[in-house]
Amino acid sequence: MALRGRERFERTLVQGRRARSGPLAVAVAPGTDPEGSLRLGLAVRVSGKARAVRRNRLRRRLRAAASVAGLEGRDVVVRAGAEALGLDFQELVDHFRRAVARAERSS
Repeated sequence: MALRGRERFERTLVQGRRARSGPLAVAVAPGTDPEGSLRLGLAVRVSGKARAVRRNRLRRRLRAAASVAGLEGRDVVVRAGAEALGLDFQELVDHFRRAVARAERSS
């Protein structure tokens, strides 16, 4: 499920715990969805030719990685650049899990 609305997106960035792993930076906050599902916000930066195509491909891959990573009950904002496009899918999932785990361990 998407993290909709500027207020929720900004709340997650401001109040959430942050961490990085490889080309991903995440902010993680306790979930606001009453059903306990993951709410995901994406901030993707890609430059160069076919920018929209590459940006949308990265967004699809990040959504798929989030669904596989088992992150229910959280609000997560992910920032990723074009470097993430070069990762194979399992590496992307591993970086995602690692970044969220680091964020949840930090104080």
